[in-house]
Amino acid sequence: MILPLLFLLASLLQQYGSAAESSHVSKFHLPSVKEQNGVQDSHQEKVITVSGEGMVHSPDFPHTYPRNTALAWRLVASSNTRIQLTFDERFGLEDPEDGTCKYDFVEIEDLTEKTILGRWCGSQSVPTSHTSKGSQIRIRFISDEYFPSEPGFCIRYSLLPVRRSTLEQQHSVSSVVNQQLLKPHATQGPAL
Repeated sequence: MILPLLFLLASLLQQYGSAAESSHVSKFHLPSVKEQNGVQDSHQEKVITVSGEGMVHSPDFPHTYPRNTALAWRLVASSNTRIQLTFDERFGLEDPEDGTCKYDFVEIEDLTEKTILGRWCGSQSVPTSHTSKGSQIRIRFISDEYFPSEPGFCIRYSLLPVRRSTLEQQHSVSSVVNQQLLKPHATQGPAL
């Protein structure tokens, strides 16, 4: 009962924008389904099956992005490939506060290792590229109700095949471990 009311309230606040703002409430946050390493699973997460090249970007890139936006993209590739991300050099989000990207930011999480690869905001220089450790990666974009900026961000993605030797090494190691686990262990009897 309460959850539908929260969603209704959130949509009304978003729809009527500043008319519904109050000086007593500075931010409105929907309850997260799961929060891990600062990344929230979103009901609006878009799953993209990566089979070639593509891009994700802030709304209206390279122009001012909208306020009060929460977007997430989960890039999924086949298990024998990795995902390479390349930032467009045109990058600009709301500036950090005390050196921390708190309000408007883009964040990348490697889902295989469950680690945050980075969070970027302001006009700071972004990395030229990132390569996933596994076959899934999440990109999350958040903007609050204040100070939208331009041009936003654009990240291009492409596939990188895993080197055959790497796959063979992984298979070889798991085969050796499995063989050791399956071997009967000799037990020594009492010394005569």
